[in-house]
Amino acid sequence: MRGLRSVLSLISAGAGASNATLSVKGLLAGFLAPLDVLGAETPAARRDFQSWMSSAALFASGSGLLNLRGGVVILSSNPAASREAVGKLALALRRSGMQVGPATIPGTDAAASARVGLPLPLDIADGRDASGKTKFVIGLGEGSVTAALTATSTLAGGPALTAAAGALGEGVQPSTTIDFPTLLGLLEAAGLTEDPTIAPFVGYLRSLTTLAGGGSRPAGGVERLHITVGLRQGAEPGG
Repeated sequence: MRGLRSVLSLISAGAGASNATLSVKGLLAGFLAPLDVLGAETPAARRDFQSWMSSAALFASGSGLLNLRGGVVILSSNPAASREAVGKLALALRRSGMQVGPATIPGTDAAASARVGLPLPLDIADGRDASGKTKFVIGLGEGSVTAALTATSTLAGGPALTAAAGALGEGVQPSTTIDFPTLLGLLEAAGLTEDPTIAPFVGYLRSLTTLAGGGSRPAGGVERLHITVGLRQGAEPGG
């Protein structure tokens, strides 16, 4: 939460006016609204939300607004508590002035839908994934929730991570991978390359192919960060 707030603060300080339907600032602000409630440093938030939270992850995919998917997935250690948390989070958002109502999403045990200034509703749901684990999902539209709960594979062990590990070498396992052509395709289709926070960097991004990063801790105890970046042949950065 602190990291996301810092990113939003930097974007808010550097962003100019934008009339785009979708903006980086708008996306972050939309997701931060429910996350601020979940991560509040209060006894009620610790009891109602943080008590059942386990590991969490962010995800995003798609090639444009029509199939844009993204959200936050939190593994639940108490299915009953996380199911009740859907209604409690919806109530907290409604009290803050947001438009929130019940939702019906196949494969979920509880769901709500909130309007937070994004072109798609922010759906909040609790359900079981393909392996039977209970997950609490905050997703951009129903499709994001469904994607998070029905996925049958993960990035671990896939070709992208295997290639990234090979590029890093020395047995380093990647914790970050970026495919820039795919990223740019999504940004362009969503109209985000005109966003004031991204536009100055588009030329540089076009000159890159991939990025892989990961850390290692040798016997000496010194932690080292390995990063490799692929450059497109003949590209001129910033051109």
